[in-house]
Amino acid sequence: MAKLLILSKSEISKRLWRRKSYRKLQEENRNLKLKSKVMKEVWERPGHRELISKKATGRITTEGVKKKHSLVSKELWKNKEYRKKQKEARTTPEYLARRHEIGRDTILKKRPKPNNSEKLLKNLLHKNFPGEFRLNVKGKVSIDGKIPDFVNINGRKALVELFGVHWHTTIKDRTRLEAVRERRKAFSRWGFKTFIVWEDELKRHSENVVKRLKDFLLAC
Repeated sequence: MAKLLILSKSEISKRLWRRKSYRKLQEENRNLKLKSKVMKEVWERPGHRELISKKATGRITTEGVKKKHSLVSKELWKNKEYRKKQKEARTTPEYLARRHEIGRDTILKKRPKPNNSEKLLKNLLHKNFPGEFRLNVKGKVSIDGKIPDFVNINGRKALVELFGVHWHTTIKDRTRLEAVRERRKAFSRWGFKTFIVWEDELKRHSENVVKRLKDFLLAC
């Protein structure tokens, strides 16, 4: 009858470590743990995840490359045939659907909640024109890739846009009149009439906004 051999944990460990395959396995495990620890520390560094994300989507470019792309694009747009093809391509249902998707995603990423000025205008519309307009901050309605701020829900093809001087004129280096004309033109192509409210006017002369908007609705 074979004699039962009882070994302590220490003895078992010693015998295992005598095996080359076991030692190699333990070394690999240690390396994996160390690598995992290092990777966790790297991922916790500020900006590292954003950097990896941009690399994965190919959006990292130098200023030199950006300028080169800009110059090439400007040269192409000087060509009449190229401009014609681009304009035709931008009227296809596929392109418009994509514009809507991109525009909505951009809005949702930036701020899915109304800012203070939008809340102020929302209250003014609700008080003076109940049941006429709905806040569209989540981008449920998109027209030509643009997200109107307020959409009429009472059968009219009417929109209300809230413009800020900084975002709609200063940054884009244009006048108020140019900003208004551009937005109205974009929406009028689809049969919509657009009422523009400037942020400073809303805060200082809200009664004028109400009066102008009444005239606007009568004309719709």
